[in-house]
Amino acid sequence: MIRLLLLIVGATYFSIAHAQTSGPSLSRCQCNYDKWVGVCVATISKQSDWVRITSNTQQCSRVDWYIEGAPQMTIVTNGVETESLLNVKPGAKLVIQSCNICQDAMLPEGSSPSAGGTAPMQPTAVAISPFAGTWTGAERNLFGFGHTSTVKFIVQGDTISGSWVSDNGSSDITGTVEGSSATVSFPGPGIKGLRLDLVNPTTIKYSSVFFSGTLTKSP
Repeated sequence: MIRLLLLIVGATYFSIAHAQTSGPSLSRCQCNYDKWVGVCVATISKQSDWVRITSNTQQCSRVDWYIEGAPQMTIVTNGVETESLLNVKPGAKLVIQSCNICQDAMLPEGSSPSAGGTAPMQPTAVAISPFAGTWTGAERNLFGFGHTSTVKFIVQGDTISGSWVSDNGSSDITGTVEGSSATVSFPGPGIKGLRLDLVNPTTIKYSSVFFSGTLTKSP
């Protein structure tokens, strides 16, 4: 009789201890693309043949990123996700484009996951480069002739690209951004290493040995 009681007590203790140490079962989220509920901040790093993507929220996140200019997309669950990399060179460049929080189709609308009883991290806005957008302005060359320009900048990480259209021609541009300065080049025999300086959020100054000008950001 005593032995039977000890077995019952032992089984009861094991069941209680297991219930206290086992958290809720976490499953991968299903991103409902029709219902975005916020933005987040993501980071990316390469580890051998894997890439590790993190989001600053435990909520269901869609992270859009680039590898050597090729667009990729990853759904991040509980703040971190890994992806395998196949046929990718060791020095491949990885760039985050955006991070968005979506309504998890596996949860009731309006609710959010809470692993271990802790509240999800609060999302913060994705940083947008001040160079990104459309700019208009005027320049003057060494001979005193003036030209008007419309410039569109697209910024991904520290890479800048876009188009430069003026009344004497148009061209694609590529380059790099470093803080409040950028350096762009025009393809073919065009200008190489044109420096752009952000004077304030709505004004860019630039110059070369042939011309100089000012760009103003369009609303």
